[in-house]
Amino acid sequence: PPTRSRAPRPKLLSSLLGAFSAISAGVGHSCGLRTDGTAQCWGNNDDGQTDAPPGEFSAISAGEEHSCGLRTDGTAQCWTTDLPEGVIWVSQSQT
Repeated sequence: PPTRSRAPRPKLLSSLLGAFSAISAGVGHSCGLRTDGTAQCWGNNDDGQTDAPPGEFSAISAGEEHSCGLRTDGTAQCWTTDLPEGVIWVSQSQT
């Protein structure tokens, strides 16, 4: 009989990146909210959409060419290098 080779089994995301309390899938990237409140994104990063800033978040969302998170103090922060024409995003950084 012919020999069949099996494709390698994909590893669980949690085994690669740790534990998450929420995830969001964008067009070519995804982001997760870790159980400690920090954000981690992976996938296509052509526009900086996976460069999650440090700090704690209570929610996260991945879009087409951007990602956004709701900080634990109630402020929103988005990250991308490709802002749509006419859009100005103001982010507040925590120190």
